[in-house]
Amino acid sequence: MNYLYVFLGGGIGSMLRYGISVFTIRNVEQKWAPLAGTFGANILACILLAILVKGEQSGALSRPAFLLLGTGLCGGFSTFSTFSLETFAFWSRGDHAWAIANVLVSVTLGFAAMWLLLKSWPSA
Repeated sequence: MNYLYVFLGGGIGSMLRYGISVFTIRNVEQKWAPLAGTFGANILACILLAILVKGEQSGALSRPAFLLLGTGLCGGFSTFSTFSLETFAFWSRGDHAWAIANVLVSVTLGFAAMWLLLKSWPSA
């Protein structure tokens, strides 16, 4: 049954990720649209996952719900592989500063969001 929860959550997360891509392509300057969608998805997934971890730790969130939302939805929504590919594309076309900035800012903000929420959220 656990695989079903992950499968369903992953499908929902993937559809949400696609929705962000469509939104950014329509609303963000063409050159930056793919980066904006991936960056936003990665940071949002870090925030959501931190909240879900605290929910499971406190007992407010069941293990099946965590598998559905944390492992599945966040896993399907956060696109680290696409992040890596886009960073490689920046590097390959000579935009080394953008490649390095993408890695540093994404990792730093993702870690900061996770740290802030996990450390500041009251324990049960």
